[in-house]
Amino acid sequence: MPVIAVFNQKGGVGKTTTTLNVGAALAKRGREPLLIDLDPQASLTLALGLKNITPATSLYAFFNDAQPLGKLTLAARSGAHVVPASLDLSKIETLHGGDASISRRLKAGIEREFADGNKLILIDCCPTLGVLTLNALLAADRVLMPVSADFLSLESAAKLNAALAVADAAKRKEMMKDIEQILQDSGIIIQPYWRKLYSHSVKAVQNYKMHPTYERDYGKIWLDQA
Repeated sequence: MPVIAVFNQKGGVGKTTTTLNVGAALAKRGREPLLIDLDPQASLTLALGLKNITPATSLYAFFNDAQPLGKLTLAARSGAHVVPASLDLSKIETLHGGDASISRRLKAGIEREFADGNKLILIDCCPTLGVLTLNALLAADRVLMPVSADFLSLESAAKLNAALAVADAAKRKEMMKDIEQILQDSGIIIQPYWRKLYSHSVKAVQNYKMHPTYERDYGKIWLDQA
C-alpha cells in the first residue's frame, strides 16, 4: 500500500497536474490507484469530471463526520478512484486544529481500510502547511515535490524544513522524526521543463542538486520533459 503525497508549499507548480497524470498512467497499466484530493480548491476533483460534490460526499465528511474513506470513494473516467474534495475542507483547520490527534487522522483512515491491499495512493496536497498537509505528510511513505524549473521554485522546495518549523511547536516535536524519515525517501520532479525556453533553469537545477542538504533531505531529482 504505497502512499505518495504530492506537495510543495509553493502554488502553481503542477501538484494537481502531476497527481492527475501519474494516476491516469497507473490506471492505464491496470493499477487502479486511489487519488485523494486534499485541497479545498478541489481542482483534482474538477479535473476528473466530478461535479455537484457536497460536504457530505467529500473528504470533509471523513474529517468532520468520521465517514470511512471507502464510502466517499468515486470512480473516475480515467480508471482511477478518487476521494473528492469540497470547499468546506478549508474549515477543518478552524474546527479541529486544537485536536491533538487530527494530524494523524488520514493515516489512521488509510491503514484501517487499505492496509491489506496493494492499491497505490496519491494525495494531492494544498499549497499551505496546515492540518490538511500535515495529515498527508504523516500518512505518506514518500513525498513527490513538483517544482517549476526556475531558481525561486527550487529555493521554495529547499526551504521545506524551514516551513515545517513554523508548525505548532508541541506538534512539531512529536511529528518531525516521522516527517524527516519520509523526506529522506522522497524526490523532486521538475515540470514543466522546456530546454529552449528555460535554458537558464538547467544551471539552477544543477546547482540545487549539488546543495549539501540535497541528498540528505530530498533524495532524487527527476527531470521530466513536458
